[in-house]
Amino acid sequence: MNMHSSIHPSPHRQRGAVLVVSLILLVILTLLGMSVMNTSQLEERMAANVQEVNQSFHSAETGLSWGIANEIADLNPDVDVPATTATIPSGVGRTDELEYSLQFIADANPGGLWDVAQFRAAHFDMLSIGTSGSGLETTLHGGLKKIARR
Repeated sequence: MNMHSSIHPSPHRQRGAVLVVSLILLVILTLLGMSVMNTSQLEERMAANVQEVNQSFHSAETGLSWGIANEIADLNPDVDVPATTATIPSGVGRTDELEYSLQFIADANPGGLWDVAQFRAAHFDMLSIGTSGSGLETTLHGGLKKIARR
């Protein structure tokens, strides 16, 4: 019995085995790297889309705030406020647009401690459309009740 040949296999049977194993590992690592790269690109696009949605929402919300701030003193239930458009800066080199309008809905009882003979309440519907720099639009509605002297 030859012990030497069973412990150490012949070099002719091992030729290229390290090369094949290393190539398989290299292919596996390459596929793993490509998968990670595709995942990060997808996450980057998703983050950009979320940013655009937030930007258009905040533009529309700003429109509601501007509508209240600019029009509340002059609100007249007999006259609807026409659509007002504005462009606002929203970051470095970007501008967004907003549009707001107010429409009279109905007279109402002022309620509470208000004297109905001296005060009048009116309900208005506010509409605001915010548009991000890439053209994504968000529409918001808000209600407004104004109590004023008759």
